[in-house]
Amino acid sequence: MAKLAAALDDALNDPAVREQLASSGADPSRMSPADFRALIASELEIYGAIVAEMN
Repeated sequence: MAKLAAALDDALNDPAVREQLASSGADPSRMSPADFRALIASELEIYGAIVAEMN
C-alpha cells in the first residue's frame, strides 16, 4: 500500500498529470490510505442503508 500511495503522490505532483485530470473534470486531490479507508467505510454505511431500504 505504501508503494502505491507513493506512486500516486508522485503522479499528483506532476503538473501535466494534474492538468489532464482537471481537464477531464476530476479533482486531483490526495488523501492518506487511512483517510481513504474511512471515506469508503462511511460511503458504504450511507449507501448500504439506502440499498437495504429500497430492497
